[in-house]
Amino acid sequence: AKTAKTASRAERRPRASLAREMLGYLEEQAKPCKTRDLAQFFRQKSKNVNYQYFVSRACKEKILWYTKDSLIARQALEWSHEKQAAIEDLAVRHLEQRAECRKQYGLCSELYREMGDQLPEIAPHLTWTPVLLHDLLGSGTRFTALGRQRDVFILTENPHHIATLDDLIFHTLLNDYGGTASRRAFITGLRKSGLMSKKTVTFLTGKDSRVIVEGNYIRIA
Repeated sequence: AKTAKTASRAERRPRASLAREMLGYLEEQAKPCKTRDLAQFFRQKSKNVNYQYFVSRACKEKILWYTKDSLIARQALEWSHEKQAAIEDLAVRHLEQRAECRKQYGLCSELYREMGDQLPEIAPHLTWTPVLLHDLLGSGTRFTALGRQRDVFILTENPHHIATLDDLIFHTLLNDYGGTASRRAFITGLRKSGLMSKKTVTFLTGKDSRVIVEGNYIRIA
């Protein structure tokens, strides 16, 4: 066990070192960098560049997703606590509007479309994107950013105790469909509402103990 633990630490050291180097590179570029270009740049240093590790763990809050296939250093945005508070206030208003339609979550794509002109200024050479907005909201404590689509977010403290995308889909099945739905119709509804992309989430495969999938139907267990 001691040997395995030592090996694990040894594996983490190169990744942490690479993460610091990538952060330095992104800060020096001061602009969005495509993940494919980063992979090519760091190819000699690592065979597998794990961006999720860099963004969510090694350099949390220092490296952000700018689009679904590009990263940017937070430093390049000329960000501040005041600007963070401004986007969070907009997010609260957005959620209040959606709550009137019984939606317990926000969509950054919609917030950007409807309130984009009210977003605080970032560095002059940069423009806002819904993905950047999503990552910045999730970097604070008031909101939780959900899903690989980098669009859905919720209040971290919410009355329904929703903390994950699976929780949100479960809540949708329970409250919008009465706990039972045609799997096909439910998937179509999730895609239209922005909760799911073309790829089917694991929640709908029956692996979550809260639901049962029988043929073309899904229901609360």
